[in-house]
Amino acid sequence: MNEQWQQTVRHKKNGGGFMSTVVQILTLGIAERPEEWEVEYKNRTTGAVVRGVGPTLGAAEHDASAKVS
Repeated sequence: MNEQWQQTVRHKKNGGGFMSTVVQILTLGIAERPEEWEVEYKNRTTGAVVRGVGPTLGAAEHDASAKVS
């Protein structure tokens, strides 16, 4: 990322959506819900927003930076 992009969101999300809940139910609660990190960057000049999601903070940041053109 360059200086035009400002990080606006950086947090760990709990959950994993509907399928994660189904897997947890089918395994009688043995399976843990996977951690999911979300980062968001906003372009200061254009206002464009990119989001990245991943199992680790680094993966989420990499996902977001790959979306910047």
